[in-house]
Amino acid sequence: MPTATSIAEIRNIESAINPAMAAQLLAFSVPTLVARSREDLPDSYALGYFTKGQASGHLHKLPAAIGGYEYDIFEDCVFTVELFSPRVSADPIDGTYLAAVYDRLGELALRARCAFSFNQRPAFNALLTWHHVDPMIPLADVIGFDEARQFDRHELRWRARTGIIPAAWPTDPAAYVLPATP
Repeated sequence: MPTATSIAEIRNIESAINPAMAAQLLAFSVPTLVARSREDLPDSYALGYFTKGQASGHLHKLPAAIGGYEYDIFEDCVFTVELFSPRVSADPIDGTYLAAVYDRLGELALRARCAFSFNQRPAFNALLTWHHVDPMIPLADVIGFDEARQFDRHELRWRARTGIIPAAWPTDPAAYVLPATP
């Protein structure tokens, strides 16, 4: 496995994991957007994003030319998948419009749960170049309604341990120099 060419490649965990989350959801037929993308929104879609947790205290020894240590494992990271579906315009007396929304969100939630199930961890980790994710533990779901946009939403979350693969750390001291500010 080649090492990273710069420290930014492995320290920007979010920029590596967010696209991998989108790819994993797409593999399970969940229409997905990547956080901070400029794509148009489909009717029903998922938005997945990663929140890095605290350093676990585990340190990786850097190459001798660089010296020192770096934290490489982070605890209590949160993977969030927000599912959105527009409120169906129909007579509120007729309960079928809510059933249609819940059926659509329920199907997307089922597919998202399957995408990040325990069995899918190796496939998800294969999408990551410099990082790994330990088993994702499902947390409580949140179901709600976005009044401003008239969207029903369903939020799924998982807690996990995320780390940097030991072989990913650059061996070239120049890789540890931060780029000049513009």
